[in-house]
Amino acid sequence: MAEAAYLRELSTLLRRGRLPTLGVTCPLHDNNLCEADSPIATLAELLAGAVHTTIGVDAVHGLITLLRGFIDADRRRSTTDVIPVEHTLGVVIGLMPRARGRMAVGLMQVAARYADLAGWLRVEQGQYGIGMILLQRAVEWGQSSGNVATVCEALSRMSIVARLEGDGLTALAYAEAIAAVEPARRWTTVLAELDAARCYAHVGDQREFEAHISQAQRAAGRLGDHDLLEAPWLFGAEGNAFIASHVSGGLRDLTDVTGDGAIASRATRSAQASLASIPASMHPSRILLTLRVADTYACRGELEAALEVARPVVAEAISIKTALIRQELGRLRIRVGARLDEMC
Repeated sequence: MAEAAYLRELSTLLRRGRLPTLGVTCPLHDNNLCEADSPIATLAELLAGAVHTTIGVDAVHGLITLLRGFIDADRRRSTTDVIPVEHTLGVVIGLMPRARGRMAVGLMQVAARYADLAGWLRVEQGQYGIGMILLQRAVEWGQSSGNVATVCEALSRMSIVARLEGDGLTALAYAEAIAAVEPARRWTTVLAELDAARCYAHVGDQREFEAHISQAQRAAGRLGDHDLLEAPWLFGAEGNAFIASHVSGGLRDLTDVTGDGAIASRATRSAQASLASIPASMHPSRILLTLRVADTYACRGELEAALEVARPVVAEAISIKTALIRQELGRLRIRVGARLDEMC
């Protein structure tokens, strides 16, 4: 019975369908369309520690499609359990010495992706130190296996952590490192410029913030098919929301430094645009952006409006306790005081 339940859980996460999806590419077939079929039993044996399982296409496909399931769950759920992700990362690390040739390179790419996700999940739990160690491993394995996309995503997350800890200069260094990984990739240019813009806003440099946002928007207008495969979250409504979220966050940071009401009004408009564009399935992001809209009203001194915007999500936001939502909630609480908790 326990084994049957375990296989059912795996089948839920082991989403069928071609890769690339959700920015996850097959490490064996790169950006070519790949069915990525793998028997659930093969993956179950790997995760259970079977030493006789062949390290072949089925094993790599199973591990990468399971990763896609974990990523999808993280996008949709308010909290995601890091333990299964870290367990699977441990399995991949254990398999790497047994793999040969392209399977070895493929497994290292898989390890980089798992380390990136596990590191971010630790950050979301407020465990920045462990998270940064895992993200650094993601960068190292990504560099060694030619997984440029994971290197850039991990560096971006490291930049976010530095900002969360109030270290704008270190955050900027990580953003600049993204730009240096492979300048010809357009989506990584967008990501690097957005992260750099947030860093300059954090230290109160409005001119540099505006310049980097403009460069990011121009680069986003030149994105192509290859970028869509690796960074689908920069396209369509989700892409608009992603960029507007960076703009609103930066403008809100600048408001904190300058006290400029006009900047605060721009922050409100950008945050509202981001919230309007975010897909309904990305529930945690909707909560975060709702809190940000509320906070921009509070920045303008419109406390009643801020409380009214926040009211529908406050109780859930308090219960979630992920790092980014906790930060948004904390900033709003500083501005409106105990009235925020009284709404619960």
